[in-house]
Amino acid sequence: MTNATAEAPALVVNDVWRSFGGVKAVNGCSFEVKKNSITGLVGPNGAGKSTMINLISGLLPVEKGEIVLDGEHLEGHTMDAISRKGLIRTFQVAREWPKLTVLENVLAAAPAGNREAVWRSMFGRRALARQEAVLEARARALLVRLNLTAVIDIPAGRLSGGQKRLLEFARVAMVAPKMVLLDEPLAGVNPVLGDELARAIHGLRDDGATVILVEHNLGFIERNCDTVIVMATGQVIGQGSMQDLRTNKAVVEAYLGQA
Repeated sequence: MTNATAEAPALVVNDVWRSFGGVKAVNGCSFEVKKNSITGLVGPNGAGKSTMINLISGLLPVEKGEIVLDGEHLEGHTMDAISRKGLIRTFQVAREWPKLTVLENVLAAAPAGNREAVWRSMFGRRALARQEAVLEARARALLVRLNLTAVIDIPAGRLSGGQKRLLEFARVAMVAPKMVLLDEPLAGVNPVLGDELARAIHGLRDDGATVILVEHNLGFIERNCDTVIVMATGQVIGQGSMQDLRTNKAVVEAYLGQA
């Protein structure tokens, strides 16, 4: 492996634009995200953070510019196609199948490709049973890691907001993604679960994922992110550690002074 390959960023956003009517929500935005990092994306309301996340994940189409994940262009692809390339996102409100148990929710997130391959194999049902056993063992291990074993057989709709968020992390981890976009993971969560959510985020990174974290809680961002990108008026106005950004005049005037 060459140094160039080893140092290639996980994500490159190059001169990306997106407008709504006459409003430029993302205005020539460019940044890079290092592989296997936890990167914060912050800024004042209306900075373009959510639009940028929607563009990266394929929820919105890019008007102009490039978004490249591990050398593959994402612009022009649907959200489903981008998820198959290994990029998974969460939303501000945790999503689950409320009538399925916690374990069933995690198992349902497992990639279907392995099961389909098993069905086509010469071993048929025995191979499928073995594969299902492997998947269940992984799901149970993730639930142990996220302290959800006490609710493993409970319908997911009965969980608290924080438990639903942890379940969402377990479902994401089950996919083994290249990149995870977390949109305000602390929203609607009891603050006492902040440390558990931080461990869950670091667990995704430890599993090999690159994480982009959109969050208004700057203390949480500072404690958990390797680097922070600051957006304002649809553009990046600063990138670095929180300590570096506190001395960045543009960042202080646009965001940190208010925060």
